[in-house]
Amino acid sequence: MKKVLFISSRPLYPIISGIQIRTVQQLEFLMQRYNVDVIYQSEKTGGEKLVREQLPGVGKIICFKLPKWKSYLQTLRFLFNRLPLQVNYYYEKKIQTYIDKHLNEYDIVFCNNIRTTQYVIEAKHILKCIDFVDALSMNYEKARQHAHGIWKWIYAIEYKRCSAYEQHVLSSFERCAIISEVDKQYLLSRSHSMLHVVGNKVNIPDETFISQHEDWGNIVFIGKMNYEPNIVAVTYFAEHVFPKLMMRYPRLRFVIVGAVPDARVQKLGTYKNIIVTGYVNAVEPYYQKATIVACPMLTGAGIQNKIIQAMAYGCCIVTTPIGAEGLNIQHGELAIANENNMVQTILSLLENKQKRKDMGKAAREYVIKNLSEQVISQQFWKFMNQ
Repeated sequence: MKKVLFISSRPLYPIISGIQIRTVQQLEFLMQRYNVDVIYQSEKTGGEKLVREQLPGVGKIICFKLPKWKSYLQTLRFLFNRLPLQVNYYYEKKIQTYIDKHLNEYDIVFCNNIRTTQYVIEAKHILKCIDFVDALSMNYEKARQHAHGIWKWIYAIEYKRCSAYEQHVLSSFERCAIISEVDKQYLLSRSHSMLHVVGNKVNIPDETFISQHEDWGNIVFIGKMNYEPNIVAVTYFAEHVFPKLMMRYPRLRFVIVGAVPDARVQKLGTYKNIIVTGYVNAVEPYYQKATIVACPMLTGAGIQNKIIQAMAYGCCIVTTPIGAEGLNIQHGELAIANENNMVQTILSLLENKQKRKDMGKAAREYVIKNLSEQVISQQFWKFMNQ
């Protein structure tokens, strides 16, 4: 059986973000047919036992500690090279030394995003695989349009560098995957490389656990809350949409669910009828009790895990065109609104429970048909076998 070295830029568990869901998915698929060793980075050590418990079939598990202060310091290397800031942030010489010493023991190397490709981008005589996940340059192109001050400058730099680096990776790796057709076409607009779409599989809950579409008024957002596109989304909703909804429904609540809330998100918790939960052990109860799941994404790229998971729970979801990117919505599975009609769209759904239920049913059926483990497994092995 062939051996795979799997490189992750972050811990695998506990899962608190979409990138971790994606990383573990690819790792689980690889373990079905290969012997897989894992290298990952973390701000602290001691997580190997949890990985072993969750993935008992995995081979070696090697954690390299990279404190945040060191990552920030390493980012300054961008002044002396042309790599993306995030590649500089995550690059660790100790990992490079280990990989250089052991890479010849493997048949395949798999990088979980562009942040880990620098370790092997020049490697020869080994099958190199990369999961781009999203088109990061597209993400930064959108983000800089909504940014202010120093962040506008940073996003402009990262957009330019990610654009060039993504093309370099495309031409250097033999197997390349990405999450959606939209992201694929964005990257291939400047390249003729082979790039396969591999979606995110969704665990389909039993019907007894799906949303009840309660009338008492919870608008819910679920996501990792130190992720900039999520911060932008909830801040926009809390300041520009929710106050107008409360004029009609004074008891309405906006519940922001997700780990490591940024200070800007925590501040929203001081607003009237807005609740910031921080990390929760289970998100299922929030899907079940959501009147509406709001995903007002103004920036970001790729398919949003927060949306497809809510779809699996049969929730009524209101999002933006950016939030719906990568989903082939044709039968009213989502309500797609822009900044001009977001308020009216939500008000009409709050007043029509049957429509919310119908949308939730269509959304759940979409996920079962398009994002089941069987469907995504076929996409993954098409990418690997090419």
